[in-house]
Amino acid sequence: ERLKKNIEPLEGVSILSKVLQLNPKKFEFFTKEELKQKGLPSTYSTEGT
Repeated sequence: ERLKKNIEPLEGVSILSKVLQLNPKKFEFFTKEELKQKGLPSTYSTEGT
């Protein structure tokens, strides 16, 4: 059984203009220690460890 339905091809020109509007970014997450220094709550879960 497929997980997707109503699959349709995308229209060429309008899709290209949407792709060209993308503004990707590169980033890194703060470490647990950096979050603590900034007084922010840790996002690291201790479940399963």
